[in-house]
Amino acid sequence: MSYGAIWANSPAAWETALLRAPRVHRSLGLCAKDISLCENLAKQEGVPTPIGPKVAEQFRLAAAAYGEQTAQLYAVKLIEDEAGAELRLQGGFTPHWEA
Repeated sequence: MSYGAIWANSPAAWETALLRAPRVHRSLGLCAKDISLCENLAKQEGVPTPIGPKVAEQFRLAAAAYGEQTAQLYAVKLIEDEAGAELRLQGGFTPHWEA
């Protein structure tokens, strides 16, 4: 069943479907490259991306801090480390950098 069909049948099922979806890890380096390509395309087409530069910078900083092959969720871990706080839901969830 597609996510669209799940959403149409039961909004509460959407969260369940996402939690059960296979975890796909992309590297920080790949994400930084893809975001850069998106920024360039948006600039070329005259599409404003007000948060695009900040997102791109966050991924570049995380790749520099943790390595380009590290999972993309380390972009959030960098924020946590800088703030000295954990951005997690309460409960027995696996930390995002261990998932």
